[in-house]
Amino acid sequence: MKKIIVLSSILLCNLAIAYDENTEYQVSQYELDETKYEVLEKAKQYAQSVACMTTFDDDSEENLASVNNVYPVNYYKMFDDSKVAGNFLVLWGGDVGCAGGSGTYGYSLTEFQRISDSRPFTMSNSDLLMDLYEVSEINTRFIQDISYNNRTNTLEVVSFEFAPKDSNCCPSLKYRYNFKNSDYGNWKLSEKVRLN
Repeated sequence: MKKIIVLSSILLCNLAIAYDENTEYQVSQYELDETKYEVLEKAKQYAQSVACMTTFDDDSEENLASVNNVYPVNYYKMFDDSKVAGNFLVLWGGDVGCAGGSGTYGYSLTEFQRISDSRPFTMSNSDLLMDLYEVSEINTRFIQDISYNNRTNTLEVVSFEFAPKDSNCCPSLKYRYNFKNSDYGNWKLSEKVRLN
């Protein structure tokens, strides 16, 4: 009798684990791209509501208003026919607050989140770069490149810093910053490497 109870318990545990593993469905590249366009449109609406001279403007000199600047942090589907949910980062540039100064233009890395397929994407962090500045003093005015690795939860940012005799327009020191994302959403600087 004890063997039957133990075997039944093991079988039920295995079924529960198998069920949990199958609650998320595969996201196709097409679905991911469509979601990135949706997030990009949300980022455009947000950026143009808080900043002037954004990279979303038609006359922008920079080409950041594309899905190449949308970085999926995590994404999933709860049902085969549901929308993609998760967290996405969008890099964009602009003069937040429209101050019009010589050093007021910079970059933002805005985070958007959809927690279920029946809800829209909402902004969950207006500028992750400001949080990263707190742990690294990264210069957010001169961001050159960003990439995100889902497998290692690592955000890589390349930016310039000022050397002692640099002018306000032209920092000369180039660095790569690696930030690790914890399970709790806290970012920590894991590496800073000078590239020139």
